[in-house]
Amino acid sequence: MFEAADDGISSSAMSPRHAQPASVIASVKLPDFWQSDPAPWFQHVEALFHLRGVTEDDSKYYLVVVALDQQSTRRAMQLLRDPPPHGKYAAIKELLLRRYSQSAAERADKLLSLPVLGGGPYGQHAVIAGLRRRRVPFPAHFPAPTSTSGPGGLGKLPEFGGW
Repeated sequence: MFEAADDGISSSAMSPRHAQPASVIASVKLPDFWQSDPAPWFQHVEALFHLRGVTEDDSKYYLVVVALDQQSTRRAMQLLRDPPPHGKYAAIKELLLRRYSQSAAERADKLLSLPVLGGGPYGQHAVIAGLRRRRVPFPAHFPAPTSTSGPGGLGKLPEFGGW
């Protein structure tokens, strides 16, 4: 039978960079960062942290760093080179959310740039009415409607005959 050499390191030894057992950290594999949808990615990651018992700030920070792709890493380099002594995870989360989240106007612009499918009642007028109800600002290159008759100041919208 083989005996393990006593090198002073056990499988439950604490990593020098983390106050959590190395086995806890090694058991966590985060999905690649979702540039197009960072907020749900962080919800997913925080659920994994909870399930795996990852509680230390440094552990969370370094696990997120490992999940970043090349472009995201480049966009976070200033923080990665000089992270704060405390609150590293909160700092990288805030940075990534700020850099990759779309504003309400950007989301509206994206919606309005989609081709209208079928030309039916779900054209731009319906999209604009929905945006008006939610008080979403209009993109600069798309003039807001000026008519005040009808819902949301859009005039009469096309009737929808049902499914």
